Amino acid sequence: MEGAIHYGREVFPLFEVPIKIDAKGKTIATFSSGVDEYPVIVESETGIEIGFDVLNEAGHLLSGFLERYWPAKTAEARYIARTPTVDIYEKILMDCIESVARRRGIKVARKDFWPDGRKFALGLSHDVDLYRKTVQYFSHFIRHLEDYEFKEAAKQVQKFFMGMGKNPYWNFEEMKKIEEQLKVKSSIYFLNQKASASQWNLQARLLQSGACRFDVPAIRKTIKQFSDSGWDVGLHQSIESYKNEPLLRVEKGELDAITQKSATGVRQHYLKVDIPDIWLAQEAAGFDYDSSMGFTTTIGFRSATCFPFRVFDSRNDAPLRLIEIPLAIMEREVLTKDKDPWELCMEILETVEKYGGVATILWHQRFFNEDEFPGYAKLYEKIIGYCQERGAWVTSLSDVHEWWAGR
Repeated sequence: MEGAIHYGREVFPLFEVPIKIDAKGKTIATFSSGVDEYPVIVESETGIEIGFDVLNEAGHLLSGFLERYWPAKTAEARYIARTPTVDIYEKILMDCIESVARRRGIKVARKDFWPDGRKFALGLSHDVDLYRKTVQYFSHFIRHLEDYEFKEAAKQVQKFFMGMGKNPYWNFEEMKKIEEQLKVKSSIYFLNQKASASQWNLQARLLQSGACRFDVPAIRKTIKQFSDSGWDVGLHQSIESYKNEPLLRVEKGELDAITQKSATGVRQHYLKVDIPDIWLAQEAAGFDYDSSMGFTTTIGFRSATCFPFRVFDSRNDAPLRLIEIPLAIMEREVLTKDKDPWELCMEILETVEKYGGVATILWHQRFFNEDEFPGYAKLYEKIIGYCQERGAWVTSLSDVHEWWAGR
């Protein structure tokens, strides 16, 4: 980050050093870097001058430029993650266009982003990666011990011995009931995690024991039921397939064979992303949209925007057909922090509403068990209810994609 732009009450990052605007007129925005501050947007009698390439800067951010910041987990990275910088750039550009148009007596009308003039959108999604609790009894026991939560550690032992025959991660009916009561439907991404020949060590087999797979009859039945009932069923692509187009095609083909439909959406397991390779593989495999651009250790705007966008192959300087619907909130990153989880969610929801984008949320099906994960299901309901009251379009990601691609 080279510095910050000060535009009205907003302060947001800039990743290039802008030109100083010396034209006489009204200063609209300034750039600051350390002790240095100077005008970068000035409105004069002849028009408006901007000291940086707005579209070029936005293009860099949407093409993965920010990926270099996230591993550090610094205060600067957190600040960037919570700022939809691309959307602010767009706002500046539109404000400048409208200002010049008013002075010249030209009427400018903005087209609504969402159906029926909705103010913003809430995209509902779920990843099904673990469908059965196995080694997690032990890992949760150890984690509670490390945090000096001895009562919680004892509960894991109790649950292991008393819960024989039960599956605390199988919460599809609970999830479905909530959405039916709120009259919404979501996108559900199912993992098909098969062990490869190189994964026959004990640790891999333990982790594999509870992983979702399409050869499990109950999983196949559940996939078909959700698909037939109108939910958007997509692929939660395996770790091995994130750069492997042939394997990704196989995984999609196996899912399509179950639903008797062509899956349009995909999300990468663990949100492991390598741009542009992942987008190239997903498009080549036949997907229409992806929703992997989110965080596993925080919440916010990994691509610096809260809007869907058509992805770009920066390596070959070519646009792709695939649309990215960025992920903003994953459940475990708000209920495991010291700050109030609702305040964390509100920070994102209010930002998305301000700019009129889409707040995509991810709730794994296993988190709908109140005994295992207290508070998660209620928070999911609260987010949906709040957004409905605020006039949002609450829907699945396939609906978001279809609307955005046609808009």
